[in-house]
Amino acid sequence: TESCAPAVSGFKRPELNKSWILPFLAVAFVALALLPSNGYVAYALIAIAGVVTILNAPIGVAAVVISVPLQEAYTVPFVRGDLTYTQVLLAGLVLGWAVTFYRYRIWLDSVVLGFLAIFSAFSISLVAMDDPGLWFGEVYRWAAAAIFFVVCRSVLRSWADIVPSVWAMVAGVLGVSAHAFWQLLNGAGP
Repeated sequence: TESCAPAVSGFKRPELNKSWILPFLAVAFVALALLPSNGYVAYALIAIAGVVTILNAPIGVAAVVISVPLQEAYTVPFVRGDLTYTQVLLAGLVLGWAVTFYRYRIWLDSVVLGFLAIFSAFSISLVAMDDPGLWFGEVYRWAAAAIFFVVCRSVLRSWADIVPSVWAMVAGVLGVSAHAFWQLLNGAGP
């Protein structure tokens, strides 16, 4: 059947200028991170990271990469404990990716099969575990790595997509090195 709507030739929907959105969200993330501890800040930070991932997934990956060197330095209060910024950003990345996963191809390669083999070994070792806390902690670490790998493998499809993560890695290393040098000069650290 034909549509009753008349065809309009040459009509193009105006494009929304999104160049201001990512810098605005970055400033909002930093501002929220500097607020006094509040239980709702983690939810807001996860939501911001999710929106950034929906708008530009390679930037969401780069945000997780830059947070890794500071993983233990800063935390955000959550329901029964604290979350690191890497955990917050990873949760936002996964949520944003889950909303838009239909855009991406999910690869089933040897690394993913290796992760599946590790999870099989974990499930078998469940009956012989001594300490549930240690077991769940190890499963979480491997699951976070597996999920991050799957998201990166599906999102980073070209060299242009990889560039933000490379710059984030450089910035994270330089930032941690500068902080360590400051600690050395002032005798203020481990």
